[in-house]
Amino acid sequence: AVVDMDAHKLVWERSLPDCTLNGSDFTGVGNKFFAVGKVMDADSKTYDGIYAGNMEFSGDFGLFLTPQYSRQFYNSWCGFGRVTEIKAFEDAHAEAYLFISFFEPIDQYKLLNFTGLYNLTRQSWVYERAPLNQVPSGRGVHSMSLVSSIARIPFGDSIFIWDVMAGKRKSSIALPMGSYGHRLQANRIGSTESL
Repeated sequence: AVVDMDAHKLVWERSLPDCTLNGSDFTGVGNKFFAVGKVMDADSKTYDGIYAGNMEFSGDFGLFLTPQYSRQFYNSWCGFGRVTEIKAFEDAHAEAYLFISFFEPIDQYKLLNFTGLYNLTRQSWVYERAPLNQVPSGRGVHSMSLVSSIARIPFGDSIFIWDVMAGKRKSSIALPMGSYGHRLQANRIGSTESL
């Protein structure tokens, strides 16, 4: 549904097939919105994709893109891969982008995490599989903040400072030690200023 908050009224609503969107993430830029949802292939194998729609028209909605998952391993809880966060933004030249974090399984318990940047204006990938972790981990990224093309991405016991346009890590910040001799684990993050 789309609600006009100034007029306090419903603009449009529509029904979607069961489990199309998982409700994990929505973002938008201009009159376009994007949402994470499941895709099922011909073999009934699932993976996450990104759906797109138009705020003005309920009929303009469908699967927009999916990250390039390796499809080497499939597991029951994330399929071939899961999109964990999406952020839409415009740069100083009014070009629109979609920044994506996603992971894919390499076995039943270990994951590789990636980011991708899609240029919405040019309809092309800037980069699609920039790795966050080189060593497989049991952890997936579940949150990030994005301010002035710098993303802060909590991962395990660190926060990665990520240059979104370049597709690489600028630095990282280790979290403090906890009461039991282990570093604290990052999960959710918010930030308001660029580094």
